[in-house]
Amino acid sequence: MAGHEIVHVAMAPSHTLEANLIKKVAAIVGKDLYGTRLLLAGEIPRIIAHYDTMQMAQLTAQDLRALGLVAFVCKDSELRKPSQTYRAQTLRFEERAIQFWDKSGQAKIMESRNTFLVIKGRIQTYTETEVIRGRIKRCGNS
Repeated sequence: MAGHEIVHVAMAPSHTLEANLIKKVAAIVGKDLYGTRLLLAGEIPRIIAHYDTMQMAQLTAQDLRALGLVAFVCKDSELRKPSQTYRAQTLRFEERAIQFWDKSGQAKIMESRNTFLVIKGRIQTYTETEVIRGRIKRCGNS
């Protein structure tokens, strides 16, 4: 079927795994309690449901957000397209945005509400320096 695309609902792990919350999430995504608990546990976001339409995926994500969970929707093609490389050298957190700069000074700004994950890291670089020492010979009458 041409033009058919799968839409995924992903969710960040929950800090609490209360039985009541697991039951509600399982009912929303149509999974068993054990499988739902596994999807909610851990430290990284996971895809928890797949739909044929964006509308169904959005409704599911909305229901999950109503429970206080972080959920988002993405098309399968978005997950499979090659990433565009932008290597930030520095960043600055502001009240409503995050600013990134690369080595050439090109800046990118992302609104905080659109930012889901920022991975913090440090790269150590080494440079060689050459030290030149010299002597000054003084000539004169002493």
